[in-house]
Amino acid sequence: SPLRCLLPGRHEELQSAATEYEVLQFTPLPGDTGLSTVSLRPLTGRTHQLRRHAAHELRRPILGDERYGAEELSACPLEADAGLFLSAVELELPSPSGCGPPVHVLVEEPAKFEAARRKAAALVDASAIASPAASDGSGN
Repeated sequence: SPLRCLLPGRHEELQSAATEYEVLQFTPLPGDTGLSTVSLRPLTGRTHQLRRHAAHELRRPILGDERYGAEELSACPLEADAGLFLSAVELELPSPSGCGPPVHVLVEEPAKFEAARRKAAALVDASAIASPAASDGSGN
């Protein structure tokens, strides 16, 4: 079911916000965390809706989100100096003429997304090399 919450709207009145989501990929990080690649589909159009839903409802703030994920960012071993890791990669818009099929736009995700996943995987590999006893479960 969609994520739902009330968000401040015009004149601070609360407005309903709903977002459908799907976890597409999980890349572990050393410790008890990781990077989740998530598809978000807003059903409403509230300011910061996707960022708030990711941070507060999914408890997975968007990498680079200093407003809604500052605490998690400080604990993340990846540098988030590449900006906000949020990008529209697929859009469907009504036909400009008002009749006919909708306009569908599909683009590749930004290269920094895959670079962050590769860096996370390298950190996990480095952590396993640094503590081989922990990774084989033998304790020897």
